Amino acid sequence: MLNYVVNIFYYCAATLTGAFLVTQPPMHAQLAKFYGSPTLAVLTAVVISGLLFLPLTYFGPPLYQVNFENIKLWHWLVVGLGSCYYLFLTVYALPVIGLALLFVSLVTGQLISSICLDHFGALGLAQRKISLIKIISVCLALLSAITVQFGDFLLNNTNTNTNTNTNTNTNMNSNSNINANVNFINSQSNSSNTNNLFEFVFFSTLAIGSGILLPIQSAIAAIIGKASLSPFRGALCAMTATIFFQLIFNIIIIGIQKPILTFDSDALVWWAWCAGILGVVNLSFMVIVPSKIGMGTFFIFVVMSQLFTSLIYDSFGVLRINVKPITVVRVIGCILALIAALLIQFENFGFFKKKLENEQQQKNEKFEQVA
Repeated sequence: MLNYVVNIFYYCAATLTGAFLVTQPPMHAQLAKFYGSPTLAVLTAVVISGLLFLPLTYFGPPLYQVNFENIKLWHWLVVGLGSCYYLFLTVYALPVIGLALLFVSLVTGQLISSICLDHFGALGLAQRKISLIKIISVCLALLSAITVQFGDFLLNNTNTNTNTNTNTNTNMNSNSNINANVNFINSQSNSSNTNNLFEFVFFSTLAIGSGILLPIQSAIAAIIGKASLSPFRGALCAMTATIFFQLIFNIIIIGIQKPILTFDSDALVWWAWCAGILGVVNLSFMVIVPSKIGMGTFFIFVVMSQLFTSLIYDSFGVLRINVKPITVVRVIGCILALIAALLIQFENFGFFKKKLENEQQQKNEKFEQVA
């Protein structure tokens, strides 16, 4: 019974992680309006997180017992550069590919990476073989993300094209000159879209790569936590590396772009400074929870939470987000994510787990008979 309660806590922690990941970007955007610089806004949030982690490092054995030889240089590089990669990508890729494709690309990378890490037991994680139920859950989670972000657009675009084709066929004879001009304009537009295709594919690929790195960073931060005898110290080390590389990149970017800092008091709100607090919670959960329930399970719950949270935020305009009403298509997408999470839970605790245990027991018995 206690194991069920503990695992429910871990599932809730994963759900909170997803909700906070959705909450942080609007806070960063508000700080960016205040500063007039998005990179400086992200740096501020990271520094606040690092300062808040300092008191937590006292929870654990004394530092003289820590074996720093187990913390390799590449650990620092992957965690620090990976975090900077993600933060800068969200700033610069967003205007090119939009929030919808950025989100789906990140989710794709997260799910693929987390399932592979579990299957091979890489980076110190417990080995959890890929099962049919887990593959179905991942596919449902990815489908739900695509449905929530693109479902309404694709549905409206299909209806628009149908109506346009009907009107065009009806008035084709009387409007041949207009159609010729429209075709010319469309050809020019297609040419422009072709020129931008490289940037579109390039940033989408980078977003998938960033999603792949996120579970790896989480696992490495956990390794650092074990080496430093405290998960909070591992999180602090990851945050310290992030701050170091953020400072370097900010100096380079500010030197190149020379932004004019506005310090707009109208854009300054109290909740914008809470992004650092959410960063502490997120990183702590990402270090502790995946080793308990599996990286794949963790990120499926994260994706489910991200979808539901974004749906609520869009519907009510939370954190000054532009209001986007709830639609049937978006609700269906969230239900698919919920089904994916429930399948994982049933595999771990219900009928599927008992079935797998019985199959494994039968295999062991056959092996003993042969021996």
